[in-house]
Amino acid sequence: MVQNLETKAQNTIDILVRNLFERTADIGFLSTDQELLAAAKLPDQLHNADSRLAADTRARLHNYVAKYSVYQNVVLLDAKGRVLIDRLGHYSPADTVDWLPGKINAATAYFEHYGTLLPQEQVNSLIYAWKMEEAGKVVGFVALLFNLQEESKALFARILPEQDQSNWTLCGVIDASNQVVFSSDEEFLGAGKTLKVKERDGLLTCQIGPTSYLTSIKTP
Repeated sequence: MVQNLETKAQNTIDILVRNLFERTADIGFLSTDQELLAAAKLPDQLHNADSRLAADTRARLHNYVAKYSVYQNVVLLDAKGRVLIDRLGHYSPADTVDWLPGKINAATAYFEHYGTLLPQEQVNSLIYAWKMEEAGKVVGFVALLFNLQEESKALFARILPEQDQSNWTLCGVIDASNQVVFSSDEEFLGAGKTLKVKERDGLLTCQIGPTSYLTSIKTP
């Protein structure tokens, strides 16, 4: 039983890390896209939803995601973090992601963040962001929003195939503070819940409510 749990836990983190690493190629590609770079220098036209440039830019983002990527949304921002346009039309020109420029400018590679772009948003995303530059000057930023909850469904389908209900197994991903990011059973172990993990006689257990469960935890 313990070995089976350890195998499932290791496979879960290995597949997740590999899948996410493959996604990071998108941020490098889009941050150097010349058409997006040119559009970022024309904020007034991008802010006008009826302009040809706004329509063409959003279509370009749609087409890229449809062909190559699993990102849910793509957001273009100016050098101060103000939204220029996004693929899904969720944001307006009045929205400013003021914390993003400082984080990206201090990074040596793409910036990765799990959370929301704006404080008022309710659903967390895995965000990859990087700067768009011309002649060494930052023209703007591109941010990719990835829905981890959707990714988790495919992940858990591979790790936890149909099985005997008497051998119930739950799989999830937690952060450094033992807080659940997502799990295979959101009703029983929802995002944001903090796990109480203990070690006894060489075995890990996790307490959920009044019950303790045999547990295996693996890190990347």
